[in-house]
Amino acid sequence: MDTLNDLRIQWLERLFNRVKKYCKSGTIKDKNKVCNQIESKIKELKYSYVDESGALEYINWILDNLKELRDAPIGSEEAKHWLDYTISELEDFPRKLKIPVSEPFQVFRYRFVEIVSVSKHPTLNNLRITKVRDAEGKEYTVITNITDVKEGQKAAVVFLPPREFGGVWSEAMFVALNVEKPEDIEVEKLKELNQYFFAV
Repeated sequence: MDTLNDLRIQWLERLFNRVKKYCKSGTIKDKNKVCNQIESKIKELKYSYVDESGALEYINWILDNLKELRDAPIGSEEAKHWLDYTISELEDFPRKLKIPVSEPFQVFRYRFVEIVSVSKHPTLNNLRITKVRDAEGKEYTVITNITDVKEGQKAAVVFLPPREFGGVWSEAMFVALNVEKPEDIEVEKLKELNQYFFAV
């Protein structure tokens, strides 16, 4: 496995670099220096060229240690959201390892959902707060500027790094409305997501 150039490992490294900044600034009170240990382990993984099962051993170690940071005092909502997002991405790693990843957008998690509510943002006039529910019954908040979102619509959402809009945190972004399966989404639409990989 070309761990040095693997997009999935590059994504993990990008996300962890943000978490590391919160540790270094003291926003996450990392008393046990967990961030330093994780940073070393990610570097080790990056240059290891292990096979998929070896990569998973690294990922599970990193995940267990990242979860330890959840118990540390965290000084901002932003840091908490980024830590939670990074943990969710690591929990999704076994799925990512089973698919060929040649485009950055393929590292993102996605779900097919139903829109359960739509409301105007309290302070930002051009945005709407939508609540969506996946097939497992889990609900997520999606802030959007799409004007034709409606309760009851089926949609695809992609889980991008958390973003705050006027005091409300968005957990995902709509990729397409009125879709129910992967074949319904144009590949070109998915390729537009590549920019978010490089923006982190």
